[in-house]
Amino acid sequence: MAYIDGRGEDLWDAIIARNMEGIVANRKDGRYHTDKQTNDIIKVINYTHVDVQIAGWRKGDFGWLAHYNGRPAGVIELGVPPTDKHVDKSPSPN
Repeated sequence: MAYIDGRGEDLWDAIIARNMEGIVANRKDGRYHTDKQTNDIIKVINYTHVDVQIAGWRKGDFGWLAHYNGRPAGVIELGVPPTDKHVDKSPSPN
């Protein structure tokens, strides 16, 4: 798609309806810079949220191993406050 002029909200609604990842939006008068980040080009992410189970942790660098519906879903690395970055290794009571 080359561009959408003046219909960004309609495009965003279509992105959400199709459960797509997001949009990279460029200002009309913006320029691409190889040496710095600017607000001329922004990425707008269509975040999705699910409840996951923590199935384990990564040794070394922080990372919780997440499962969704009993299957591996990824590693949670970001957005966790430092006070929560600990592992309780005691068995769960079940």
